[in-house]
Amino acid sequence: MKTISIAALLLPLAAFAQGNLENPQPGSIESGVSLVSGWHCTAKEIVVSVDGVSLGKSGVGSIRNDTAGICGHANTGFSLLYNYNIPEPGPHVISVYADGVLMETRNFSTTRSGGVPFLSGTSKRIEAGDFPQVGSTAILDWSQAKQSFVVTEIRRSGDGVFDPESACGKTALLAGSWRMDFTIISKYTEHYQFDADSLIETGNSDLPCLILGYDTYGDLDVGGAYVISLGRWLILDENALFDEVFVMSSTTSSRMDGVYYQSYSDGTHSGEYAAVATRTATSSSLNTQALSNVDAASVQENAKGAAFSEMSVMDTLKERAAFTVTKQADDPKKASDLGALVERLRELTKTAVH
Repeated sequence: MKTISIAALLLPLAAFAQGNLENPQPGSIESGVSLVSGWHCTAKEIVVSVDGVSLGKSGVGSIRNDTAGICGHANTGFSLLYNYNIPEPGPHVISVYADGVLMETRNFSTTRSGGVPFLSGTSKRIEAGDFPQVGSTAILDWSQAKQSFVVTEIRRSGDGVFDPESACGKTALLAGSWRMDFTIISKYTEHYQFDADSLIETGNSDLPCLILGYDTYGDLDVGGAYVISLGRWLILDENALFDEVFVMSSTTSSRMDGVYYQSYSDGTHSGEYAAVATRTATSSSLNTQALSNVDAASVQENAKGAAFSEMSVMDTLKERAAFTVTKQADDPKKASDLGALVERLRELTKTAVH
């Protein structure tokens, strides 16, 4: 008498005819050389057709451990290699037959990844910034065999490499020495040096990276970041009486234009004044002794200017601050949003420094 295992007795009868077409997905857009694939519990032969034209038989019996609980065994996978660039771009219908019985039919669409059924004799590399997460860059190379782009490398922040078009890459562009010129009553100048090695990821979606810098006097209290929602660079220099804030846009690789204002502890700030930032040197690593762009004369000059700014001009700026706060009532959200960004940058800078 033939012996029947307990497992076979417990196996649902539906499993003997059960299967699933996994690729292509319903309504998906396909291109390049890829698979028609899925699984079936009992099929010995899988035949695939597109728009009623047979593509032939697929391979069957590949290991699919995830189906063992359904089928009672894992040799259920099927797959057929297909160039989705061959049919004309647009909607199509795929049908899959298991042992001559229609298992599934569905709609999908195609496009030609290389513009033709099979593109040859060309190469291309693409960098996708902030993928698969912020601060990372995915490197994709064209594969002729697959007729598609393939991820060949993931560069992470620890590698010291960022997509220059990403927020972190744009923050990294601040590395080096900058001369910051602005005019209130007289012309003032600040000198900042941003340390490339200080670049860190913040975990903040709007300010994903922060770079630290030294001010004119060698104090490590300057923070810079590219802010996604602003589409500009935000630079904050902490001082005893007030914080200096620059909101800048890139003009060239060595110049930024924008505005300067002072932020006070009571939540108000001065009016905005035109500012120009000029790169004076690039740098990969800085320290408090490496203030190469600031000579003794300029330090002395800026010390006088800073003292004048903090004393003689304070009353004028405070009056302008009151006027600015009143004026901002017409657009409180804009003022609130910028204030929140400055406060967030202040917190990130303090945390990173200390």
